[in-house]
Amino acid sequence: EDCINGCVLKDWVGGKKASIRKMYSSKSDVDMHMTFLINCNKKPQIYPVDTAIKNRLIDFKYRATFSNEGVDNITVFKANRYFESDAFYNNYKIELFHWLKEYTLLFMKEGETVQLCKSLKDNRDAYLMACDNWYSWFKSKYEFIEGENKLTNFMRLKDIFNEFTNGYMYYSLSKKEKRSFNLSKFKT
Repeated sequence: EDCINGCVLKDWVGGKKASIRKMYSSKSDVDMHMTFLINCNKKPQIYPVDTAIKNRLIDFKYRATFSNEGVDNITVFKANRYFESDAFYNNYKIELFHWLKEYTLLFMKEGETVQLCKSLKDNRDAYLMACDNWYSWFKSKYEFIEGENKLTNFMRLKDIFNEFTNGYMYYSLSKKEKRSFNLSKFKT
């Protein structure tokens, strides 16, 4: 399964400098000023996920689909295969960069920052939670109880840990990852 290395992603989009191997220059440090866009049908997993990844990610879902079937001109529009062709990509591959560059420089000059609306934050959080195997496992096994019963219905952390370590997900971990999943680290 495709997976983006979260540590590398943080370096790409938030790091100050990146060290690269020398080829035609004696300079081995490069200043990083990068925006990383992925346009995909199936989002890749990101591992590991932490607060720094959360602060760098915007998960924008397109509302429109382009197809030759089920066209309603509201959310599904007639597809034009030219936009998938090599000719289109070769003619316009750099146009978006030039268009965004002008507005990005103006945006930065005016000291603006990106503020995400609630729906974009919710999309991002749901995506990152789906990337977290531990969270997905926990959510599939347990449910949160509201109301009067919430004080009498609870699980001991040790019982949850034992169930986790007896499952497939734990056995598929490397020895190094298993060492990091001991009970004392599990509690934190």
